[in-house]
Amino acid sequence: MGYWHARSRDGWDRKVTADGAYGSLGVGVDLGRHFNLQLVYTGYTYAVDSYYDDDEYDINRADTVTLGAEVRF
Repeated sequence: MGYWHARSRDGWDRKVTADGAYGSLGVGVDLGRHFNLQLVYTGYTYAVDSYYDDDEYDINRADTVTLGAEVRF
């Protein structure tokens, strides 16, 4: 779990800020002494300020699934 904050400017030089939180859940399995596979789900929720009204926020959501492999020497 975590929190993030970002500030930037868009193409018309307007300030854009975003705040968000995320949480992850994953599982991994060793397939021998030198190899591991992981599967991780991460859900993000974030609010971005409106271009036209600084007091209005758009709430958004994004999800990712990651498949990873690890080789150990």
